[in-house]
This record gives sequence, C-alpha cells and structure tokens, in this order.
Amino acid sequence: MRMINRILTVFLAVVTMATSAHAVPAACKSELYRRAHPEKCTEKKSNSFLSRNAIWIGGGAVAAGAVALVAMAAGGGSSSGATAHVQSTNDSNFAFGAPNVPQYSLPTLSIYNRVGYTDPKLLAAARKTTRYARNAAQYEDIRLAYSLARGYTGKNSTIAILDTGDYGYHGTAVKNIAGGAIAPDVKINEHKIVDNHGEFITYDKIANIIANDTSANIFNASWGTESQAGLNAATIKNRAQIVNLTSESFVNEITSAAQNRDAIFVWAAGNDHKSQSTALAAMPLVVPELDGHFINVVAWDSRTNSLADYSNACGATQMYCITAPGTDMNVGIGSASGTSFAAPIVSAAVAVIREAFPYMTAGEITSLLFTTARDLGTPGVDEIYGWGMLDLERAPRPVGATLVSIDDNVMAPMQTARAAGVIGRQIKSANLRFAFFDSFGRAFDAKLNDSINFRPMGRAIERVRGNADMSVSLGNMDFGFTRSNLLASDGFLRTGERDLMGFVGMRGEMMLGDVRLFQRTRMGFSAPTAARDSMIREFSNIISASVTLGATYGDWTFTVGAPETIVSGDMTLRLATGRAADGQIQYRNHRVSLVETRPAMEYTAKYKFITAGYIDNPSGTDEFYVMARGQVSF
Repeated sequence: MRMINRILTVFLAVVTMATSAHAVPAACKSELYRRAHPEKCTEKKSNSFLSRNAIWIGGGAVAAGAVALVAMAAGGGSSSGATAHVQSTNDSNFAFGAPNVPQYSLPTLSIYNRVGYTDPKLLAAARKTTRYARNAAQYEDIRLAYSLARGYTGKNSTIAILDTGDYGYHGTAVKNIAGGAIAPDVKINEHKIVDNHGEFITYDKIANIIANDTSANIFNASWGTESQAGLNAATIKNRAQIVNLTSESFVNEITSAAQNRDAIFVWAAGNDHKSQSTALAAMPLVVPELDGHFINVVAWDSRTNSLADYSNACGATQMYCITAPGTDMNVGIGSASGTSFAAPIVSAAVAVIREAFPYMTAGEITSLLFTTARDLGTPGVDEIYGWGMLDLERAPRPVGATLVSIDDNVMAPMQTARAAGVIGRQIKSANLRFAFFDSFGRAFDAKLNDSINFRPMGRAIERVRGNADMSVSLGNMDFGFTRSNLLASDGFLRTGERDLMGFVGMRGEMMLGDVRLFQRTRMGFSAPTAARDSMIREFSNIISASVTLGATYGDWTFTVGAPETIVSGDMTLRLATGRAADGQIQYRNHRVSLVETRPAMEYTAKYKFITAGYIDNPSGTDEFYVMARGQVSF
C-alpha cells in the first residue's frame, strides 16, 4: 500500500514636586499671576472670572498638592505540511466607494478583536515606565497601557498649547501632560497668550497665533471666558454672543483652522462645579462649521470614581463632551487638579488616534473617541459625563460591522468562507494576510487563514449518486464531459458550484490466474471561473488526474486510488492590503498554485452489489460510504 501511495503521489505531483519655599513676589497681587504661579503665591483667592475679554486658566486647585474573527479550525484528515507556491504583486489602487462608508486612506493595523487583548509582557512593560507611574491611577482609568503596548506614541501630530507658555506653572503643566506618557513623541508648539505682566493678550492676537500655526492639527485650550454672571454653554444662543465675548477674527480663525486644516480643538469645561460648561465650550452649538472639530472635556476624580467636585458638567455640550482624569495629576513640576489638566489628556489621545489612523478626518476621530468611550452615570450620553470616559484600549480596535473588499468599489460583510479542500488547503499553506475594514472605514490587518473553513468535498455523495459523465468509448479509451465540485467554494472565495470538465480516460486489465487486475486513468481539462463577488479573480486552465488500481476475485472487488486531483494550474487572489495616502484601497495580487503534493486516497471493497468505501482527504473531513446497487428483472 505504501508503494501504491508513493507511485500515485509521483504520478499526481501543491505607552509633586512640592512647592519650594520662597518669598511671595509682588506680582502675586495679580490674580492672573497667582493662577499662573501657584507655587510662588501662598494667598488663595476665589475662582471668579475676570472682566470682559479676560480669560480664566486652570481654576480649581492648581496649587501644588491640591488637585472584539472567529478563527475557524480546520478539521479532518492529515496534511503533508507542504507550502503552496505563491507569487505576489502589487496591484493598482482602487477607490473606496461602498455606500454609507466614509473614504479614508492608509495602512493596516493588527487586529485586537477581544477586549483587553494585548501581550501581557508588553502591558507590564508599559506600566513600569517612570512616566506611567507618575499618574498610574489616572492612566488606568483611560486604559493607557494598552495603547502604549500596541506601540502608539503620538508621532506625526502637532499639538498647539494656547496657554501661559514659559511664563507660568499652568502652561508648563498642560504641556507636560500633553507631551507626557500618552503621546511622548507628539510635537508640542507652545504659544504664550499672556504678556510679560501676566495679562492675557487680545483675542485678535490669539487669532493670529491660530492662523500662523499651520503645522498644528490639534489645539489645546485649558481656559475660558464670560462677560456676565450666569453666562454659560446653555445660555449661548447664537454666533454673535461668542463674537461679543471674544472677537470676530478669533471665531473666524478657529473656524478656518477647522475647515481648511482639519484641526481639532480640545477645550476644558471649567472648574465652578456647575451643571453647565463655560461659554466658549458652546462654540459648536452656534458655529456649525466646528461640528466634529471640537471636544469639550470634564474632569474625573480617580480617587472617588466620580466627576471631580470642582468640575463643571457637560450640560448642553454633551454630544461632543468626554470625560478624562484631572485630579491630583503629577505634572512633572508638581501636582495639579482641574479640567485644565484633563483637556491635554484628550489632546494627546487625539494624537494617538491620528498616528494609528492617519487617514481619518477630524470628524471621524472625534466620533471614534466618543463612540468608544466607556459609559458613565446614566446609560447613554448624559449631561454630566457626556459620552463617558476616554478609553485608549477600545479606540484602536474595530468598531461595528466589519467589511471586506472583494472587488473594485465592492464591499461585503466579513464572513467565514467555506473553501473546497484544494483551494482552502493551498491558501492556508500560502499563509496570506489581508485588510478588512470596520464601520469607520479603518483598515485592519488579519490572517486570511482565520477566515477560511474547509468545505467538505462530498466525494462520497458523488459515489452514491453515481457518475454523471457524458462520455463515449473507443476501445479502451473514454472521452467526454463531467461536472466537478473540486473547486467549489463560497463566501468571499466564491467560485462556480460545479464546473464542466472535459476528460480523456484509459482503461486496462489483465488476468493473473483467477484474479483480474485492472486500472483506470483519467485526465481532466477545465477552465473554471470565479464569481464577480470573490477575492479569487481568475483561474488558469486546470488539468486534473485520477488513478484507480483494482483486483477482482470471484464476487469480491478491491480498489485503491487517487480521486480527481489537480496536477497543473493556479488561481489569482486579489487581496486588499490597506489604504493609500490618497484615500484609496490598495490591493496585492497573489498567484497560488493549485497543484497538490498529497492527493486524496480512496479505498473500496465490494461484495456482489454492496460497496463500502473510505476516502482519506488530505484536509477537511474524511468520508465513508456504503451503497448497494442492483438490477431487478421481470
């Protein structure tokens, strides 16, 4: 038997500082200076807002010390372990045109289908860093370790910090958080919006800063303004009120940066323990151009697991409001609390998402952060926490229904494909990777093998049904056509169910005493087709062969053979690999040989009109059948 197998194989050849003691400077008479330099001023004042066109910074307790593919397992018979021959070539780009799915650009990321899935060693290493340890409790709240373990550092983004700059404690604290543990590689453009006396510059000058910083795609504003008591996000009803609070050019330049540079503005909600955020947080409500370009941030207290007692709630801004830690933050130069320090956490998170998905627009990034936030308080979006807690574990994972690109401009739900033994085995041997897409159109990298299940060949059923050949005989030669399910596959590997195959066969026999020895050999020729909605683009011409050797003695017949097996031919797979910078999906063509190194083997024993057969498929389910055939005469 071993010799027969050998012969047949040959024949068929496939992520506090304590305040120093010092004399109180005369500058501490300035409330603004006290807020900017709490470590130098011991006198504590209220957090009331300044006069019209003044700006609040920090507030609260700024003083030091205050503060989820189902991997389908292949079943069945043994495999030779041979690797399929594959040739891969880059294909041209094709536009992403599926309805209701946004258009993006660029590369693929490893998939984390399971919540919390990341290498435990990488997570442990991320948590051991000095930067992480400074604010470990707060970073655990946003699940930062997962982002760091996955390699995100905020590179290729620039955050413009509109603050006190090098003049004060506050601006340095905000900068240190924005460029700290969350996004250590982000670029920081620090802009001083106070003069040398600690007074804020005009809004027109701030507008010029925004206009001139064309490299920044994220702007952090840990400050606010109001002109009269009671004015807050809920009482702002129109654009004119915002302009009256600030200036026309200020509003125009923020709008221009959002629309023309796709910038995102991250704004602190304020520290008055009110039910509404401050007035400037209402900008998107009255300036529609800022929709999708603005995030309002309230502060979480990681000690009490609730909204910080100083923090304003989201209020009217709830649909673009998110929660982040802001209490007892180690800011590198001491300790600080306030929504001022929750805001740069979110700014850094925006940089992380832009790094991971550089093709996403501002509107898509803000929507992603909102959608993946962990719900807090009342279920759903609420007036206190908005969308909930920023979550850097969930944000990089696929969201919503997953799609595969199976043809130019054609997307389909990602489902497991059932592939016939030949196709499935050869693709799995090739160990190919491809890109799939989530509901945000983000590309994720996956193993194609995890989306393929073997489809039973059904050879036994074919035997029971009988052959459906259309043939003619000429001596010991047979010629004709038959239908074959050798390449039958479905899902995104869809092929024709039963392709017509032409064949030529040869029969021979000899007597050895009372034993009749016989052999049947057949060569098949076909030109199979793939369905249009398939990753299989085409097949070459296919040549198959089958061999049967047998012996008959009296009423007994025994056979061993290799059923129809591909000996020549290949197929071309066209797999999406990610997105290009211009927003198009990229593809790569893979030519996979279908030639099998180990054919299926079939063994039968027949006694009179009863036949028992066993088919050893090299992959997939082995098959066994018993059938009886006879003839009734009258």
